[in-house]
Amino acid sequence: MKGTNPRKVHEVQNLNNFKELIEMIENKYSNNIVFQYKKDITAKKPEYIEVTYKQYVEDIKALSTGLLEMGLEGKRIAVIRK
Repeated sequence: MKGTNPRKVHEVQNLNNFKELIEMIENKYSNNIVFQYKKDITAKKPEYIEVTYKQYVEDIKALSTGLLEMGLEGKRIAVIRK
């Protein structure tokens, strides 16, 4: 057929909100490393801390729970890290 691509590049999962995205990530990539950071940025040979998707999702859930407990549901917020 003209104009069709027989190769499937990747499968798309339809998600309706951020919560579904977080749940999908937790189920699919739980033990994978999402990022790493230096424990002490001033150290000559810094120790790197690895964070898994499972740990990251737990942090996101803790943050969202805290924001809800502060009465910020439906409010606009910004998270700024120094």
